[in-house]
Amino acid sequence: MSKWTHPICDPCWNNHQPRRTPHRIVEEHRDHETCCYCGNPTFSGIYIRDNPDNPPHHHPHEETE
Repeated sequence: MSKWTHPICDPCWNNHQPRRTPHRIVEEHRDHETCCYCGNPTFSGIYIRDNPDNPPHHHPHEETE
């Protein structure tokens, strides 16, 4: 995952993108991730592209070039 791509939970998505339906990555046995916007665990499968300096709870997640 690029350092510009961040996992985001459903409540944070709804705060950032009201009235929009997110596209989700669907995997049957997905591990929880940490939302880069609130710091809570999430299984949402929603990712948002944003400058790594913007999310308040950005953390080192698996990054690819």
